[in-house]
Amino acid sequence: MADPPLTRHDVVLVRAANPGPFTLTGTNTWLIGRDPCWVVDPGPALAAHVDAVLAQARLRGGVGGIALTHDHGDHAGAAELLRARGGSPPVAAARWEGVEQPDATLDGYLRHRLERERRLVAALAAGLRGVDELLDRVWDDAAPSLRAAATATLAAHLDKLDEEGLLPAGVQWPAWPPPGGQAPVV
Repeated sequence: MADPPLTRHDVVLVRAANPGPFTLTGTNTWLIGRDPCWVVDPGPALAAHVDAVLAQARLRGGVGGIALTHDHGDHAGAAELLRARGGSPPVAAARWEGVEQPDATLDGYLRHRLERERRLVAALAAGLRGVDELLDRVWDDAAPSLRAAATATLAAHLDKLDEEGLLPAGVQWPAWPPPGGQAPVV
């Protein structure tokens, strides 16, 4: 059975055909956004998998970048192949050495996320309701190339606030999937 599409945030999953004790049913490669999309963990260097990722990326306006969460071969093995065949997009890699202070690192991530949420709540309290104005106010430090990622993060924050009953009326949700439909889950 196919995995359900993550339509609200325009995310598609391409699962590699590399099942095993560590990969379970296969390594998950995620394509996020469009025009162009970002590929998160391009997966193992299997020709059929790279073909499937590139096919989905073409439906999303090409590969704008590759994000590696870590450098295990089942997650990062296809990165160079994908770069070579996908137009040499930039690669953003997680820190290849270990995290020496995981509690402090996680605390930092949580502080950052909570600060972003605080800024969003303040923007909503100030009456901002549109996607662009919320992004401009809350993600003013994000580079233009990260606008799609910021939009996906905005949607996640809105989901959280909505689930908690804290989202004011009239908030514009990001257009996920963007006009024109969504790529299928493969």
